[in-house]
Amino acid sequence: MAVGMLVDDATVEIENIHRNRHMGKPLTVAILDGASQIATPAIVATLAICIVFFPVVLLTGPAKFLFAPLALAVVIAMMASYLLSRTLVPTLARMLMENEPLHEEVTDPHLGFFGRLGVRLIIGATATSTGSRKHMVACLTCC
Repeated sequence: MAVGMLVDDATVEIENIHRNRHMGKPLTVAILDGASQIATPAIVATLAICIVFFPVVLLTGPAKFLFAPLALAVVIAMMASYLLSRTLVPTLARMLMENEPLHEEVTDPHLGFFGRLGVRLIIGATATSTGSRKHMVACLTCC
């Protein structure tokens, strides 16, 4: 269960960034929106799993010595996973997805003329932005 949740935090974050990106948002805005949209549900799911392991602390005798380290390891791993999905995943997404094209939205017939025009304007604005990479990474790390 813990291994599944460790992978799940990062996967949900990346999929939400892709969803926002395919809505035509610039990469940085898609990353910030994607991260903020799942922050609360992810912490609630993480805390729910951590709360389940709390009664293990109340055990006594040999059971406590057997199961308390396991419960502590799961709780620490879950909190670390949440922390990394809030900090490292958006930073890596910014670095790895910056050259990803938005070709799906430009050719989507359901967007209409103004939708395709908006996507092209966003692509042009993103391509001509002159923001510093170090500043962007610093900003994304804080989210």
